Amino acid sequence: VETLKAKFPGAIKEAQLIHNQQVIRVALESTYQVLCFLKNEAEPDFNFLMDLTAVHFPDRGFEVIYQLYALDEARRLRVKTD
Repeated sequence: VETLKAKFPGAIKEAQLIHNQQVIRVALESTYQVLCFLKNEAEPDFNFLMDLTAVHFPDRGFEVIYQLYALDEARRLRVKTD
């Protein structure tokens, strides 16, 4: 998470550990760049998109959720944008 915050200042709005899984909230305008970094440059590389879903909140619109997986290290990362 600290690497992401350093590489994309202001893009990581929130980071937390939920049920032993890292969850980050990314600014909408930075989503593509952050996901590309996570796939191609991050260590470990989150090279498998396990799930892509969305939730509609009537008061604030849609939240898109990317569930990523690093095959080599069997690690999960949930990326949320709104």
